[in-house]
Amino acid sequence: MILFAGDCHGDFIPLIEEADEASTVVLLGDQEPLTDLAVELGPGVAPKTWWIYGNHDSDYQCYFDNHAPMAARNLHCRVVEIEGVRIAGLGGVFRAKKFKIDQTTRLNEVDLNCPQDARETWIKLRRGGRSYPADFTSIFPDDLTSGVAPGEAAETFSTASVCCLEDEREIRDAVSEIWAGAKIRDSVPEIIHGSAKEG
Repeated sequence: MILFAGDCHGDFIPLIEEADEASTVVLLGDQEPLTDLAVELGPGVAPKTWWIYGNHDSDYQCYFDNHAPMAARNLHCRVVEIEGVRIAGLGGVFRAKKFKIDQTTRLNEVDLNCPQDARETWIKLRRGGRSYPADFTSIFPDDLTSGVAPGEAAETFSTASVCCLEDEREIRDAVSEIWAGAKIRDSVPEIIHGSAKEG
């Protein structure tokens, strides 16, 4: 069984209790670990856990830094096969100012081929060229265009929409569903079996 869980907000005890029966755990953001994430999860859960960032995982530098020991298990912009299910991750939150849009904008109206809107460019344009944790808990246009390559099928799309993704168009449609539910603000709902649940 694959356990999808989100919004631990530093309290991992309920997750650890539920994870006993799971062969795999996928954390859907807002972990907010106060210490090393692997230590928080413990030796029984950490080795079987994958994760993506949530918008609150950059609220404090320590939350962000405490994910580093499990960086190899970050699903952001990648696809892994778990128990015969291909899972794609898109971690973080859509932030309106990074896309230069408003709350009425839909994903199919956004030009995703904007090199000036890439994460690297955004960081370079900032005074001093320093990155901040929020740069890595924000979804950028280049994440949407390069995250899940055409032809990579995914039966589950983390953040967390459960669907079958066979080609680039289906992937874009699934991301559009997430985008439409997000209403372009600083929280992204989890989309589960087509119904939105605030996360």
